[in-house]
Amino acid sequence: MLGPNTIDDWSPLITYSPAGYWAQGNSAKDPELTKYWGNSYTYTWNPGASASFTFNGTGITILGTRRSTHGSYTVILDGKPKVLDATASDPIEYQANLFNVTGLQQKEHTVTVTNADASVYLDCLHVCQQIHWWGEADSGELQELSHEMDDDTDSKFFWYPADAWKNPPSNISQFSNGTGQFVAFPLCMLSDLSSCSDAVSVFGTSGPQNGNYTARLDDIFSGAFSAKRDTYETGVMLFQADNLGGGAHTLSLVNGDEGELLEIDYALSYIDPSRTPPESS
Repeated sequence: MLGPNTIDDWSPLITYSPAGYWAQGNSAKDPELTKYWGNSYTYTWNPGASASFTFNGTGITILGTRRSTHGSYTVILDGKPKVLDATASDPIEYQANLFNVTGLQQKEHTVTVTNADASVYLDCLHVCQQIHWWGEADSGELQELSHEMDDDTDSKFFWYPADAWKNPPSNISQFSNGTGQFVAFPLCMLSDLSSCSDAVSVFGTSGPQNGNYTARLDDIFSGAFSAKRDTYETGVMLFQADNLGGGAHTLSLVNGDEGELLEIDYALSYIDPSRTPPESS
């Protein structure tokens, strides 16, 4: 079977636009906050507001709510639009299926949800990724990829400039192994030097003091992201890449804004166990 990967609504990997058109939900706006996946949601009442997510995978499910105050919305997957409606009679339906597709070719896809006339409440995305979590054995059967955890203290991490990065961050008890790194200066960079990785994920934080950052994979620009949210969260996936193929790879995250934080906790490198590692020279 294929392994699902859940991306919560507050993930920096989801691009909400235009700026200021979406808001983070809370218990004051919906007392039933615990009925949302991860106890969080992001919503908009602005026509034309959109949320975009790019992924490698064979399927995706978008969850949200259905209620009487919602309306129609458009989902565009790889340039193909589909008009849907989230209007439903009360009681509110939580973690409702707003969009679902399976059987996609294993490659990069982009999905965009755009509000049409009333409101849209997004909860989370379930992504079915064949390569990120699973590899194909010699028998042709899928087997789970092995992975290793690189803590921020690991020698695979390179921090530049070294004196700009500080340890520990706030809420250090919520970080893996009780360690982490943070920086509040622009153009400061961390590099994860991974060898023989088929996929990599980097985890850190999001919150009101976090800001924008960019990613470069193997010295190629791989996107601009924002970790700014109303509430502070740890264990946030800041970047993810898969289908990398064998060989050595270098991932760099660069802080973008003066006075705003980029906080790093750890990285996970996924390795196809059937792949023969390169000989050391």
